[in-house]
Amino acid sequence: KDSIWNYDFIAKAFEPNVKDTIAKKVESTTAKKNNNPEIDIKELLCNNIHFEMNDAWAGQNMHYAFNTLQLNIDELNLPKKLINIKKLEIDAANILVEEYKGGKPKKIKIIDSADWGTPFNPNHFSLTLQELSIKNTNFSFINGDIHSIPNEFDATNMQFENININILNAKVVADTLFADIKKFEVKDRCGLAVKSLTAKLKLSQVQAQLSEMTLETNNSFLQ
Repeated sequence: KDSIWNYDFIAKAFEPNVKDTIAKKVESTTAKKNNNPEIDIKELLCNNIHFEMNDAWAGQNMHYAFNTLQLNIDELNLPKKLINIKKLEIDAANILVEEYKGGKPKKIKIIDSADWGTPFNPNHFSLTLQELSIKNTNFSFINGDIHSIPNEFDATNMQFENININILNAKVVADTLFADIKKFEVKDRCGLAVKSLTAKLKLSQVQAQLSEMTLETNNSFLQ
């Protein structure tokens, strides 16, 4: 519950000395003259992925588990700022985010909202994703002690089950995300179930729009 991580001794072991610092400055200067990193990834397949981070200092725990994660890339060209993904498929993921009072003292500071609404893609990368598929996934968010009332929504205790999503033709143009939502299914702890959602999505920091939307829940239908 302090600011020292359990891997801090590893970080200190790799701290640069004076000679290392000078060498890195020379390498950095050389890299800037020839700034052309080459990364070639066509396919990535991972099974039984587990990641956990427990931060009692900040007061947040994150647990991720994926049965399968598969990524197929058509083009990855960082110098030209091009990322074209053919398919990203996630199956049977379980994600838990917990927030609670940590050991870190709270600092009173003035919130600077000057950059609110600014583009999230300042380097103007061109990103396309032909298909995103998420199947049989659960997501939970818990904030503090839970005193939820059954069958009522509680923002401090959100548990989404049976998440199934299929999105086609996603792309980022400047600072706006466009995508075709072909399938969206989820069930919340409070009893609300989204049985079907299809729409054309337009999302930026100043607008969230669902056009040509069809929404069916366990209690309603909207078109």
